[in-house]
Amino acid sequence: RALERAVVRHGHAANAMLDEHWAACGRALDDACDAIARREAHIADLADAERRVGVAHRATSDVLAAQWRGHLRRTEDAEETARRTVHRAETQRRRALYEWGTAVAGLLKDAFVR
Repeated sequence: RALERAVVRHGHAANAMLDEHWAACGRALDDACDAIARREAHIADLADAERRVGVAHRATSDVLAAQWRGHLRRTEDAEETARRTVHRAETQRRRALYEWGTAVAGLLKDAFVR
């Protein structure tokens, strides 16, 4: 009889220990699942941030490229304007020299003809 009661008490104690062990395992599993979910959410946040940085980088690159193309176009336009101005000035200089030469030739002709 006493042995039966001891076995039953021991069985109840063992069952209680197993129940506590399984409960602790369940809590640990729940904690691990929560940690995994938090980690996955963090990874998703990082991926989203990386995507936004990529979009911002491409947008910045596009803006910088457009600004550079505009700068090059304005520089090329300014160079073309400068070339035209130099050409016009050279043409005017040649015309003035021609007119001066013509005037001097006329004066010399008049001086020798007389």
